[in-house]
Amino acid sequence: MIVLSAALYFYFSTFGVRGTDQHNILAYTYIVLAAIGALSFVLGILGCCGSYHYSRCLLGFYFALLLVIFAIEIAIGVAGFVHREQARAIIHETLKEGVEDWKNSNNEVRWMDAIHVMFQCCGYNGPTDYGIAKVPSCCLNDQCAMDFALLSFQTGCKERIDNIMHNFLIICISVITIALIELIGLIFAMTLCCAVNGRDPNAYYRAVQTA
Repeated sequence: MIVLSAALYFYFSTFGVRGTDQHNILAYTYIVLAAIGALSFVLGILGCCGSYHYSRCLLGFYFALLLVIFAIEIAIGVAGFVHREQARAIIHETLKEGVEDWKNSNNEVRWMDAIHVMFQCCGYNGPTDYGIAKVPSCCLNDQCAMDFALLSFQTGCKERIDNIMHNFLIICISVITIALIELIGLIFAMTLCCAVNGRDPNAYYRAVQTA
C-alpha cells in the first residue's frame, strides 16, 4: 500500500494537474511502481487467505509471485543504479549533438525540437546555445517572436534531464529498499508454508482429563 500510495501521489502531483506530456519516462516509472504496489497489495490479501485457511497451495502461489516481484525490483533497482553515470554521459553527448544538428540543419523537422517541447527546455545549457537564432520549439507562447529572450524556456535540457535522473536514482534506491523488505515477507511465507504442510485445519486441541 505504501508503494501504491506514494507512486500515485507523486504521479498526480507532478503530472495530473498540469496535464502535459513532459517527462514521460518519469511518468511511466511512477505507473510501473503503482502497478507493482497494487500487485503486492493483492498478493498480501492472497497470503492472508492462505494463512487463515491453512492452504499450502495459496501460500506457495503467494511465495512464487512475491519472489518474481522481488527479482524484478532488484534487477530494475540495481541496473538503474549501476548504469546511471553511463546513461547520463550518453544523454549529455546526445543533447550536445542535437544542438549542433539543429544549427547546421535546414530541415523543418529536427528531433531536438521534440526534446524542447517534451521537457520544456531549450538548448544544452539554455537558449543562448543557439546564438541569435530564434527556436520556435523553445517558445512559451505565440508571442515568443516578439521577445525570444524573455518568452522562451530558460532552463537548459542538460539541467532538466539531470533533475529527472536524480529523481530516477531516488526511485531506484527506494525500489531496492522495498525489495529487501519483501525479502522478509518471502522468508515468513516459506516458513508458514512449511509449517502448515500436513496440518489438518479441522484439528483442535482437546482437554484431556487426568485421573
